Amino acid sequence: MKKEITISEFAKLMGVSVHQIRYFEEKGVLFPSYIDENQYRMYGINEIYRLAHILLLRKVGLPVKAIREWSEEG
Repeated sequence: MKKEITISEFAKLMGVSVHQIRYFEEKGVLFPSYIDENQYRMYGINEIYRLAHILLLRKVGLPVKAIREWSEEG
């Protein structure tokens, strides 16, 4: 089993768009595990948990800015 997946696989797994993942990256709340030699963003289990947490916080109405500020404190 692969340890990391591409951004498109990640988006499909999590039920979101690639655009949404890139938006969270742009806003500083989610980053890839690493960027591969071919410039693909690669995501692992930590990013899966992180995105699940972000999506839950968004669902209860927390703005992305507040999520970023909270994550910077931790």
